[in-house]
Parts: sequence; C-alpha cells; structure tokens
Amino acid sequence: MALKSAWEISQEKAAAIDGRKEDEIVLTDGQKIKISEVRKEYEAKIAEREVMLRQRLRMATPEEGRLLQEEFQREKKALTGEMENKIEKIRKGG
Repeated sequence: MALKSAWEISQEKAAAIDGRKEDEIVLTDGQKIKISEVRKEYEAKIAEREVMLRQRLRMATPEEGRLLQEEFQREKKALTGEMENKIEKIRKGG
C-alpha cells in the first residue's frame, strides 16, 4: 500500500465533510507531476524575492525595512494566488 501525501489526505477529509465521493478527487500521475512543477516554480520565485528582500534590508532604514517587508508580503500573496489558480486549473483537467 502506497503512502498518501498530505494533500491527498486533506482532500479525503474535505470530501468526507462535504459529501463528495473519494474517486471525484483522484489526480492522474500527469496532473501530480504538473502540480509539483508549478509548486517548485513558485516556491523558487518566492525564495528569490526573499533573498532580494534580505539584501535590501541590510541597507534600509527601519521605515524602509517596514515598507520592503510589506511589499514582499504583497508579492508573496500574489504569487501564492497565481500558483493556486494554476494548480486548480490542472486539477480540473486544464
């Protein structure tokens, strides 16, 4: 018996809560690979922005640092949203 990913377990729990059938949430191997690639791509983008933030914070005043942190959080939220949208399209077969 293969181990399940955290995502698969959470989907099963969600299905149980809202009455969906378990087989309605099964992903193909191709979908899983695409989702993994999208996650890696966006994790890399976020990590790159975090490295740039740290470099900029070294030379920033406290006020500039606060603004840089806020900008980073907005960018991270936007990138996370893009990632989730792409993953949802993959899950729906797109």
